[in-house]
Amino acid sequence: MKTKRKKMSERLKEDILGTLMASGPFIGFLLFSLLPLAASLVVSFTEMKGFALSETKFNYGKSYLLVLKSTYFVDSIKNTLIWLISVPMNMAISLYLANLLTKGLHGTRFMRTIAFIPSICSSVGVTLMWQWILDPSHGVINTVLGWSHLGPVGFTSTAEWFLPSILLISIWIQGTNIVLMQSALKNVNEAVKEAARIDGATEMVVFWKIVFPCVTPTLFYMLVTNLVVAMQEMQIMQLITSNGVGPGNKAITVAYYMYRMAWVNYGSEGMGMASAFSWMVAVVVIIVTRLNFKLSKKWVHYE
Repeated sequence: MKTKRKKMSERLKEDILGTLMASGPFIGFLLFSLLPLAASLVVSFTEMKGFALSETKFNYGKSYLLVLKSTYFVDSIKNTLIWLISVPMNMAISLYLANLLTKGLHGTRFMRTIAFIPSICSSVGVTLMWQWILDPSHGVINTVLGWSHLGPVGFTSTAEWFLPSILLISIWIQGTNIVLMQSALKNVNEAVKEAARIDGATEMVVFWKIVFPCVTPTLFYMLVTNLVVAMQEMQIMQLITSNGVGPGNKAITVAYYMYRMAWVNYGSEGMGMASAFSWMVAVVVIIVTRLNFKLSKKWVHYE
């Protein structure tokens, strides 16, 4: 009887200890994810201008309507849609470069390392570096253009050049995609490709009929993750501008506008509108992601 009780006591101690050890991530999720989500949802139904909770007033969803009428709402949507162009651009360029790196050329490892380095560098440092390169007055590119008597170009100071310049930065920092695509390309069955070549298929046919379908799961993963990240872009826009909004308000993306609502324009817009806007964007992200999964059945091959 004592032995049985002792075993039950030891098992209870193990269960308690195991529960305590496993509760860490759950408690972290509650404190740093679930509670902030719930708080932002509640705040989105209030008029919270400033940071004093005592001055918060419920407006029963009026913040959502105010977001639609806000100063930079339309501009933020347009700029974000343009920024989303970087996703297919990066995917296409990553696929092309990764395909070259699987051809057995000399210096493949070195080139793969060079392509991956921007992904592990601080995004702040990378943005400041590009700000120096693209500077309208003393930037590296404009200095070279000055030597050629082609005149300075306002890469970050004019509305027509700003977003193309930012897209250039987005392409340069996507080294992770190249590594992922190279890994996917290496896993394509060489015997199948060789059989197709023996049957008379050209390299173009081999790529599109055999290689491309095999790497579509990786392309789909890149599409979903890159779209979600692109819809949250604000750091590059915030750092590379001199006036905070960019020329012609071209730096205002939806995520950056949320930040400005809460921390810059808190006297006129505030946390309530920022929280409402964040939930609107979250719903759009969920819809786009679900739509991607639905459409993936038509072009992603897992066999």
